[in-house]
Amino acid sequence: MGDVRAATTADPAAVPVPRALRGAVAATLRRWRESTGTDVEPDASSLADALADGLVSVGYQPVVELATGRPVAVEALVRLDDPPSPALADATGIVAVAERSGLVPALGAHVLVQACCQLAAWRRESALASLRLHVNVSPLQLGGGEVVDLVRRALAATALPADALVVEVTETAAFSPLDAGHQDLHTLAGLGVGIALDDFGTGFATLDLLASAPFTMLKLDHSFVAAVGTQAGPARGRALVVQAAIGLGTSLGLQVVAEGIERHEQVVRLREWGCELGQGFHYADAGDGETVRAFSRAAAERPLPPAPPRLSGPALDLATAAATVVVAGDPRPGSLRADALEAARVVGSALSLPQDRIDRVALLAPLIGTGDLLQVLRTVHAAPAWLELEAGLAHAPALDPGAHPGAVAAAVARLVVARRIDRALDDTLDDLLGDADRGERQRLVDRLSAWWHGGAVSAPPAPALAELAQRLRGRDDAAARLRGLVGVAQAIGTPGDLLDVLEVAADAARATLGAATVTVSRWERDAGQLRLLVNAGEIAAGIERRPAGAVHDLDDVPGTRRMLLERGVLLIATDDPSTSDRASALLRHWGRGSAIGVPIVVDGAVWGALLATTALAEAPFTAADVGYADAVAGFVGLAISRTDHLDHLARLAGEDAMTRLANRRRFEAHAGELLAASTDTTPVTVVMLDVNGLKEVNDVFGHAAGDELLITVGEVLSRVAIPHADALAARLGGDEFCLVLPGNAELALELVSRLLTMLADAPGQPRAAIGVATSTPEDRSLSALLARADTAQYRAKTSGVAVVLDDGRPAPTARRTEPFPARSVRPGRERPGRAVETSLARWSRGVDGAPDPREALSSLGEAVLSLVDGNRWTLSRALPGSSVLSTAARHLRRRRPLASFDPPQDDDEFRIEDYPVTAAAFDDGQGFAVEVDDPAADPDERAILDAEGFRWVVAVTQTDAAGTRWLLECYGDDESRPTAEVVPLVEALASRTLGHPVRCVR
Repeated sequence: MGDVRAATTADPAAVPVPRALRGAVAATLRRWRESTGTDVEPDASSLADALADGLVSVGYQPVVELATGRPVAVEALVRLDDPPSPALADATGIVAVAERSGLVPALGAHVLVQACCQLAAWRRESALASLRLHVNVSPLQLGGGEVVDLVRRALAATALPADALVVEVTETAAFSPLDAGHQDLHTLAGLGVGIALDDFGTGFATLDLLASAPFTMLKLDHSFVAAVGTQAGPARGRALVVQAAIGLGTSLGLQVVAEGIERHEQVVRLREWGCELGQGFHYADAGDGETVRAFSRAAAERPLPPAPPRLSGPALDLATAAATVVVAGDPRPGSLRADALEAARVVGSALSLPQDRIDRVALLAPLIGTGDLLQVLRTVHAAPAWLELEAGLAHAPALDPGAHPGAVAAAVARLVVARRIDRALDDTLDDLLGDADRGERQRLVDRLSAWWHGGAVSAPPAPALAELAQRLRGRDDAAARLRGLVGVAQAIGTPGDLLDVLEVAADAARATLGAATVTVSRWERDAGQLRLLVNAGEIAAGIERRPAGAVHDLDDVPGTRRMLLERGVLLIATDDPSTSDRASALLRHWGRGSAIGVPIVVDGAVWGALLATTALAEAPFTAADVGYADAVAGFVGLAISRTDHLDHLARLAGEDAMTRLANRRRFEAHAGELLAASTDTTPVTVVMLDVNGLKEVNDVFGHAAGDELLITVGEVLSRVAIPHADALAARLGGDEFCLVLPGNAELALELVSRLLTMLADAPGQPRAAIGVATSTPEDRSLSALLARADTAQYRAKTSGVAVVLDDGRPAPTARRTEPFPARSVRPGRERPGRAVETSLARWSRGVDGAPDPREALSSLGEAVLSLVDGNRWTLSRALPGSSVLSTAARHLRRRRPLASFDPPQDDDEFRIEDYPVTAAAFDDGQGFAVEVDDPAADPDERAILDAEGFRWVVAVTQTDAAGTRWLLECYGDDESRPTAEVVPLVEALASRTLGHPVRCVR
């Protein structure tokens, strides 16, 4: 129900309640009174009477575009006029009373009905026709479908489109994909209702929720936004969380709203970081309907900033290269940004836009809501480019050939999201076309229908870079340099850890600058040193490509200190009279003729330096090279920023990067606080958990399956801990997990019993050995408590009993454990796991990097297995002139259905002519599919499947330029997707991988 900033007044004349909704609150109150009887606390009785008498008011606080200050939505906030007691004096107290007394459904229904009626009245006015409504939903309202039914009724009765409503939920409202509340969110999203994650930053497990729930918006809590603009002290860390969260949200395709904005300098900084929307005292307090109208009129009367010059020529090309880098940060086919890139071209063609305007729309559409691109363009001093883009991103959505490209791009972004949530095309066009004539609308429907319903896989960003490089061919030397920048842009989109990205970027930067060497260093401010991270190029003997532990003082290279402190440029050459004798001597010692160094700026601060050198016999660097070096450093800074964002946010939150549970540092701090507050009668209990059989899972099924097993255990442990105040779940490292909570062993064993039941029902049925230890009045040290829990856990593992107490006794309800999962380990089907993401990223790199057939087909097999939950793939090879196929590579995702636990052995060689289906596939250059229960299939192929316990095999063949024949076979079992779903997927991925249409004959 939310906060209230000021008193509000009802506006009954503006909000008549339709007949279909008039009984909603009364019916809910009647059920509440019947279930509670007369035993009700006075505050709850007063709140119920106020709801029945219509004395609960709804106020509205504007949510504005930070770029224009104009309202785009209002948040509904609740208060009670003339509260009868202090407990009901503000929104926090009202919600607290409602939650503990069971009045949440009635209070929520009242706010939703009143707010929807008010919004319907507003949207009948032309100035407010596009206004949206944010309504808070308590976790207690979710589950069972009641809130979904109420939303349906409210939208139907008020004739509001579903996307006019945004439901705000706190992170505790969406515990797991298995919970009913989580399913309610997905149902609401399916209707077209926006879902906002409220109070982001104040709780735990939010990163996992972002990956599993259908959020379209992220709201940053005011306690963090208050720190924005702080340059020093503890609050600076909270500001960094805001910056990192904005980057996280925009990279996931979410709109980001900053709550509690109070100062203009906060608006400036939030816009620089890429935040689109905000609310707070700086703009408006909460008010009634007339107050919102007055605020909207005043905002509309303020003129928009003048539009900057249009992008053209090299500025557009540079912006396109930078934009493609941003898209490359999410390289998975079907990602929001890749879809937007594809949709922009479809929409541009449908609107009959000229090619240059289509280029601009394609440039802007993937970037709606992100500050990444603007950061790079500011860094490289491309003022016309970033001013044009900033203005473009500020335009309201419009599917109009005469609209600004930014407005069309914003509409494209809306189309992509609507298509993603399966909204009807006609409904979406209603919002974006306005009063367009019927003929124009029908033309758009005809042109967009194939894309909307076709489910085409988006092309990864590499083709866009290739197109740009092709356009630049034949231009002047500046174009050649720009082609080099395109190469850097493509390079830094490569997935991997920070050093992997820096290594690829350094190689590309060397080629772009025509340098003999390029070095990327990290500035360690406290020590006054540069730590060398990556060397690329003609490095001297004894110098490592990744020089672990190598550092230099800032004064070792003259000019470095000024470069970093003043953001200047280091430019020295042996034959330049302005170069100092010391610098010249240093260059000769290195065997170099010149050097250029520029700072690498990340998120507005100097992160490190990029230093490039030329050989003695080559032309030296000059002032003409400074702009290109600066541009390269800007791209590298963007790569660092993207790679660091999630890790930095996880470090600040104290999270384990894989499971999103607390890490050891946060666990120890929390457990220490509990122990310090414990007494003789309120002890602290630690539950130590070790996952059984992780090594065997990694060895037999692969590390991706092992990671999925750990993630599953983390999700279950989190669900057990969340409902209990002060309980904290953590991953200590490897396969060790821990749970700490105030209370005795009896309470802990209740949680453990629930934990074991949930593990038994989870994908893969993870097994665990658990030790339980409770603090004593004589010893409340954390180290002693952990040692006793660890000892108990070890006894459980060695004895085969699931749970052991710290006195050595098995728990009363302990069960036997198994050293290896009884069923195969596989990722849950509720959401893609790390194995899917990793495989698709590897497949995408394999397609675009022109690799050898072994690499391309292996990455194809990995992607297929992850997407269809396949059992394994094998890659066989027949050398030129030979008809004997032998195994070249394989990945076993889980053991064969009918095999023992023994490690898998390599298959024997076999002759192609002995298997007619395989031979025919090689002859046609195609693939094949065989099902074990298909009577028309090859008997020999079916016999192999039956003997191993497989349900199907789908295969692809290729003959390379050297005459080597390759056969990729993907096998599925009872847990895999059916063949009808697998074959089209394999055909699509194989066609993209091999560069020609592939069909798998059945």
